[in-house]
Amino acid sequence: MDGIETLVAEGLISASDALKLASLQPGAYCIHKSWGFGTVAELDINDHSMVINFEGKSSHKMELSFAVKSLTPLASNHILVRRRTDLPALQKQSQSDAVNLMAQVISDLCTEATVATIESTLCPLVVPTADWKKWWDAAKKEMRKDGRFTIPKGKSDIFKALDAAPDRSVNVEDLKEVKGLSPLLQKATDLIKNSDVWSDKKEELKPFIEQVETALKNSPGNNKSDFIKLAIARDTLAEIIGMQPNPDTATSKLVVTYEVHLSPILASLPSSSQKRILKAIHEAEPHTWAAAMLKHLSHGSGRLVEQMMEYFEEHDMKDAFMDSLRSKIREQALPSEVMIWIIKNRKKVTKSLVEPRIFSALVAAIERDQIGDHRSTKLHDLVVSDKPLLDIIRGNETNPKIIQDAVRDITRQLILTAVFDDMNKRSLLAQIIKEYPEMQQLVVASGEKSKSSYDSEIAAATPDKLIVSWESLERRKAELDEIVNKKIPANVREIEVARSYGDLRENAEFKFAKEQQGVLSRQRAELESDLMRSEGNDFSHTDTSKVNIGCIVALDDNGSDQSYTILGAWDSNPEKDIISYLTPMAKSLMGKKVGDTISVSDGHVQKTLKLKSISAYKP
Repeated sequence: MDGIETLVAEGLISASDALKLASLQPGAYCIHKSWGFGTVAELDINDHSMVINFEGKSSHKMELSFAVKSLTPLASNHILVRRRTDLPALQKQSQSDAVNLMAQVISDLCTEATVATIESTLCPLVVPTADWKKWWDAAKKEMRKDGRFTIPKGKSDIFKALDAAPDRSVNVEDLKEVKGLSPLLQKATDLIKNSDVWSDKKEELKPFIEQVETALKNSPGNNKSDFIKLAIARDTLAEIIGMQPNPDTATSKLVVTYEVHLSPILASLPSSSQKRILKAIHEAEPHTWAAAMLKHLSHGSGRLVEQMMEYFEEHDMKDAFMDSLRSKIREQALPSEVMIWIIKNRKKVTKSLVEPRIFSALVAAIERDQIGDHRSTKLHDLVVSDKPLLDIIRGNETNPKIIQDAVRDITRQLILTAVFDDMNKRSLLAQIIKEYPEMQQLVVASGEKSKSSYDSEIAAATPDKLIVSWESLERRKAELDEIVNKKIPANVREIEVARSYGDLRENAEFKFAKEQQGVLSRQRAELESDLMRSEGNDFSHTDTSKVNIGCIVALDDNGSDQSYTILGAWDSNPEKDIISYLTPMAKSLMGKKVGDTISVSDGHVQKTLKLKSISAYKP
């Protein structure tokens, strides 16, 4: 501890970092964002370094200040530590007490408690790979029954756990006092969620369903969404109790009465409720149900498309459904949520839908997103970031002539459209030119770019790798994370606030926020491009027979000694004589051997230096 106090006194680490360092003594367990779980093997205060044994990366030496910033100490009872030190007990708990095991996993993983992270934490060491799906399904069922857990719908969403289960008891007398659509819907939803608690009170709960049906006999006014949802909840409760709904308020009757309002309501419902509505539409229109359902696609969601496709498939009409989707793509009539679903599923269920003509539908949907009341950038961002463009160009087509024509049409449309900013447009065009170099001539002819300036875009599409240290790679990733998850969202809020001040022509706050948006977009694009090209290296296996990356070179400058350490692209530190291998000095040294001379310029005078020695850099 005395050594740590000295570091604080000398200003080398902060007081908060000192507390963390005190927890990172030899033998302590820790986790790194990229390298995962590890054990502190050595701590050398004088050398300002520590050695970590990561899983798959043992004896990794780290600079102390970087280690303190990037490592998180783990308690002795943390799930990752238990997996290392007490695996048999964990395996036994997974079979006998999955609920409390999951409570610990979720608590320890905290904001990282997604489906993928939970699986990688427990499988295959705690739960064998072959048993995982069955175990996970059973565990989720027990978690729902337990009541302490929030189980998300999306794969990237976070699981949460309460310290104690909420009170789920049912007071039948209190139900009699519930009035109004929204309160009835909330109570009905709670009853469905906790149906296992009141399974012995089915007869006592029938009057509540009658209350609901009385409310459904009246006009919903402006609250048609809750009205339809209440009808679905009534159906679910009646099914649990074994009671037949009143024919006068049957959901099949209500979907016809309020058909004009149904599309946005249907798109917003959860999957189970969507299935009930589709069934109600079928019951209401037994001969024309397919057409009645398909007209809701133009206002649908990805979830609704999936439910519709399953419903049509169950009735041996999947081909008709896919033909209708294809027709609406050509009419450019599908909303962005449906287009997102098609693009994300392009390699599986919707492969036959992906064809060059879909690009026009994508652009049309993005345009509607940018000018509508409910603006969204989800589809725009997917096209830019997920890089489905070449999949769209190729689709299922194998005829080279047809593909060539499609590439040309999409390139022209991409050049002309205003839905992508200049930077994203160049990125998409670069994808096309990388795969189809002949399109460069079309881009040049359009005036979008001159040939000389567009060469850099082609180079950006097929760059050489950047050799970087692991530490600098982590810093760049952190910078990108800061921009994407903090600075850009904050800038979006600033733009919206500034927009609310009115008169954008004289609105300095709005102009500044928009300028900052451009700056952040450029920074993000540059970082993403650099990270895509980067290759991490610890420079521990450097060939010192000649100058390479990861070498320390000693030079004789006319009797005066100079020394340089040549490291990765982002590792320059002039104060420590560390230079990037991309600098002119490093380039002039690369490949030289001891005894060789090099000629360099300091900007004023040409000098000749002699290479005295080459040694390996030790991280």
